[in-house]
Amino acid sequence: MQKRVTTAPGELQPLLTIPGVAQTLGVSRRMVYKFIDYEGLPTIVRIDPGSLKRWLAVYENTR
Repeated sequence: MQKRVTTAPGELQPLLTIPGVAQTLGVSRRMVYKFIDYEGLPTIVRIDPGSLKRWLAVYENTR
């Protein structure tokens, strides 16, 4: 049985990893990626702050 996480109003809940979603749904990680690609399962992408800063500098100079 999975532990239920409760939070106060306005408090952020922890995000699930791909393996965590697979375990929650009882499917393979590959199936989770299929849900993302073909069924619209929402995701959040994490980006390294240094990479973002470098990309933004290039982007602003080309506009």
